[in-house]
Amino acid sequence: MDTNPNLLHFDDPTFWDEGALREETDRVFNICNDCRMCFSYCESFPTLFDAAEDNDYDVKQISKEKVDEIVDYCFECKLCYVNCPYKPPHDYMLDFPRLMLRAKAVKAKRDGIPLKEKLISNTDRLGKLGSATAPLSNWGNRLKIVRKVVDSVAGIHPMRELPQYHRETFPKWYKKQQPTKSADPTDKVVLFSTCLVNYNEPGIGKAAVKILQHNNIEIEYPDQVCCGMPFLDVGDADNAVKNAKKNIDAIFPWIEKGYKLVIPEPTCSYMFRNEYPDILKDDERAAQVAGNTFDFSEYLMQLHKEEKLNTEFSKKFDSVAYHIPCHMKAQSIGYKSRDLLNLITENRVQMIEKCSCVDGTWGMRTEYHDLSLKYGKKLFRGLENSGAENYCSDCSLAAMQVKQGTGDKPTHPIEMLAAAYGLT
Repeated sequence: MDTNPNLLHFDDPTFWDEGALREETDRVFNICNDCRMCFSYCESFPTLFDAAEDNDYDVKQISKEKVDEIVDYCFECKLCYVNCPYKPPHDYMLDFPRLMLRAKAVKAKRDGIPLKEKLISNTDRLGKLGSATAPLSNWGNRLKIVRKVVDSVAGIHPMRELPQYHRETFPKWYKKQQPTKSADPTDKVVLFSTCLVNYNEPGIGKAAVKILQHNNIEIEYPDQVCCGMPFLDVGDADNAVKNAKKNIDAIFPWIEKGYKLVIPEPTCSYMFRNEYPDILKDDERAAQVAGNTFDFSEYLMQLHKEEKLNTEFSKKFDSVAYHIPCHMKAQSIGYKSRDLLNLITENRVQMIEKCSCVDGTWGMRTEYHDLSLKYGKKLFRGLENSGAENYCSDCSLAAMQVKQGTGDKPTHPIEMLAAAYGLT
């Protein structure tokens, strides 16, 4: 039996009980207030600590409104969990990000989900609309009057750097390619391309396919939908479960045949690995898929370990500063993209271990835009002070945040590897 009350077991009545939630919130807040290690990660913790002080350190006296504020400030970077000394299997079983997700879900069930949050959390719908109207949609997003409307309707800050849409989405491109299958492939994988790649960064998906083909890897690309993290971020449990079920239905038959699941964006691989087994706790297939899920760089480095990765490169880069996304750290897989980049870099890759503080749509929202950039400054400075000729990040949203803060957009490791192979 699970002892962590914040696991995403949406069919458990206790999960939704507001009294039980407040009791757990008080327990976690009390431990966090005594520790205070995470004071610099985001605004949730300083707000919590100030509220505790204002109430003579009795967290039970913190008002519901202040608790809601603490919850709203959490953008689910997972850094507090990664570094927490009390996370499972410690007896305290602390999981602050999961507690925040639970609180958002309970609030959404009680009060409903605001229209603005419904609009920005449905990334498939937004992507299809933006791509169908591209390049007009991209042109419109640069107009002040349009951005004012977007701010009013969807709550996205007028100055926020927005992703570009492409008329030819990655799924459309892939269907045209119809990659040929080798009679004796080195390995077989299922590709989960992600919303960002599908509609905003198809070049990453194209590079991924070319790299896999270059290494004689057989690819399957079944129908798929958004991983569901944007829904979790706004407390939309129903749609998060719906998307998780659709993806497991589509992908599990291939896992059953011995294929591995590879994913180029860390938030999505995190969802498959860490959230799906709990969201779908009664579906054994979710755990099996999770056990065969790999971040793209992780998968390639596994091939390298098995001496199956083609290491004949046509070029190498002089210097690279690599930002490791927080959701990569949360998967506890080590620094696989750094190791991959070291294969194609003349000088050792410089690691920048700072949060981008944009995570999903949180940093896009008008009320958090400035705060997002404030906490992102450590990353911006780290990259700029590195002196590297190339910036690199696995997270496309983090790349947009870096562009907002520095003017330079990092490249995805997959695209750098494809260039090193001479495939682009």
